[in-house]
Amino acid sequence: FIAQLEYEAQVQNLSNIKINHYKLDFNLDLPACEPLKIEKSEDIMKRLHAFEFSASSLQAYIACPLKFCFRFLMRIRETQVLGDRMESYELGTVVHALFKKALDEVAAEPNPDNFGEIINRHIARTDEDICAEIRKLKGRKDLSDSDLSQGQWLINRRVIGETVNRYLEVAKRELGDPSWKITDNELQINQLRYPVVSEDGNRRIEVVLTGSLDRVQKCGNNAMILDYKTGKVEAAKLQVKVPKTNKKKAEAENQEMAEPDPLAPIFDNPDYEKLFQLVFYAIMYDFY
Repeated sequence: FIAQLEYEAQVQNLSNIKINHYKLDFNLDLPACEPLKIEKSEDIMKRLHAFEFSASSLQAYIACPLKFCFRFLMRIRETQVLGDRMESYELGTVVHALFKKALDEVAAEPNPDNFGEIINRHIARTDEDICAEIRKLKGRKDLSDSDLSQGQWLINRRVIGETVNRYLEVAKRELGDPSWKITDNELQINQLRYPVVSEDGNRRIEVVLTGSLDRVQKCGNNAMILDYKTGKVEAAKLQVKVPKTNKKKAEAENQEMAEPDPLAPIFDNPDYEKLFQLVFYAIMYDFY
């Protein structure tokens, strides 16, 4: 508007309109802030020693130690208010419940030839099971058939149904190999005391690990752990690229070249959170 006014005043020679330009310089330098630190006080150490470490809590620590402290040690969290649409964690809960229901029945069936029939039966009643599982969610038991048949709830039913049925079709092909036998679905491992040695080797403690393994199946002495994900998973983040060492350059400079630890990025890079979760579950199951 000011640019137009300035233009019209010049074109129409409106001498009674004067627009002055000023250049203002603001000092935007902010005072230096000390980084936020939380000392390992006696109270913090007491909480750490009593803490049960899960994959999600350790992932939070890798991403941000302060987030781990505030959320898991001090239990400072945002208040969750349920709306008229499903939260992402609710969607995951329903999907996992339907997988467990179908695959528990498969695991109990001794004849692999019947696996396909069992899964087809669950696919046929997926939508009915979805409505039942939604009503089991905290604060959702009063949802009516009318509520679930419109708006976001109807969209969520369709999304969940497509996700579950697509995977169950894959599971039929996976379980067609009778050499693999499902041993556990949603295996809860709680209060697992895992030994840890300090970096200098002078101190040995036990930490408590906890977690739920979505599916475990075995073939002879080999065990396979499967973790279901309803969100996006990038294949590149499920394998670690190890940088190559330039041994020739090191030899020329008369230096020792240490081989890089191929597992290190999994434990210090949040980009590998899904791979970290699988490794964490493998360690738990091996020790379990």
